Amino acid sequence: MIDLVRYLCVWRVNRSQGCISAYPAVQISRVLGTIISEHLGTKEARYWRKALKRWKNFCTRDQKKVKYYDLPSASNAPWPVEVSIVAHTSKKIYGVGEPLIWELKLFGECARHSFFLESILPAMEKAGYTPISEFNRRNSLWGHFDITDVYCAHGHTWEPVIQNGQLDTTYEPSPTQWIEGLSEKRGNHTYNRLIWATPFDLDNVFKTYQEQSRNTVSLRQGLNMEYLLNAFVNRCMKLGAMSGRAADLTDILSQEVVGVLDEAISQSKQLPHPNSALNATPAHMPGRWTGYQVFGPIPSIIIPFLKIASILHLGNYTHFGCGTFYLE
Repeated sequence: MIDLVRYLCVWRVNRSQGCISAYPAVQISRVLGTIISEHLGTKEARYWRKALKRWKNFCTRDQKKVKYYDLPSASNAPWPVEVSIVAHTSKKIYGVGEPLIWELKLFGECARHSFFLESILPAMEKAGYTPISEFNRRNSLWGHFDITDVYCAHGHTWEPVIQNGQLDTTYEPSPTQWIEGLSEKRGNHTYNRLIWATPFDLDNVFKTYQEQSRNTVSLRQGLNMEYLLNAFVNRCMKLGAMSGRAADLTDILSQEVVGVLDEAISQSKQLPHPNSALNATPAHMPGRWTGYQVFGPIPSIIIPFLKIASILHLGNYTHFGCGTFYLE
């Protein structure tokens, strides 16, 4: 089992106009990470500042001036803990009362509600009333928003942690409740299209896959289903290691589930290569590609694994929400 706590955060602008970057996860990461590091002990703060320093140019430079070489290596995440930040709104300008909605995912050792309450929530509160010098541009959102609502995922539902600005101090989520009920079938849908909700970068996994399969299809032509399922396995192994249980895939998923996954991978090999419409991402965004892929009818045995993969993210730059998708 992979330890994960998912939070859905709602901030509302309290000035006539609040501006943030077109890819909000980058600024959210930078601001909250910096504030968290300022309130840690000397030794722990050193790790955070070292990680944040590598990303200063990419996160703070004017978007029009960002170049692809400003993007640090995917192996150097801006926080020294495994976290994903996913913005559900992509506007740059918010009016008074308008919500900026984003999701925070805490994996592995930091998948603790206490970490959210003691480190992240205070950083969010401070960012709401304190102007941030690195982003102290005209009409900046920073220092001008209220945290009105926060919810925590429990299977398919979102349970309130904060409502109308009031924290429920009795709420205590577990790091495994996120997956409860997700494997249950909901309706009899047929899916054939995978739409990347955020940019993705699977180059490292792709090179390994090419070596193993001698597949010469380029990333621009899209990723076949077998490749996506292998990327899911890689992500499970990485997150399982962070939760202290990664000697084998059966230590993370049950023996029965691994057996079903093997059959899903076997069936994925029979699917034709997808028709893809992929475009390179702008330089100021992490990840390499955006767009969608059409596979034809996707076998039902594969769907549950894809839905979990969309929550866990695939590939590189998952800290900024890269590598998530939805099915149609």
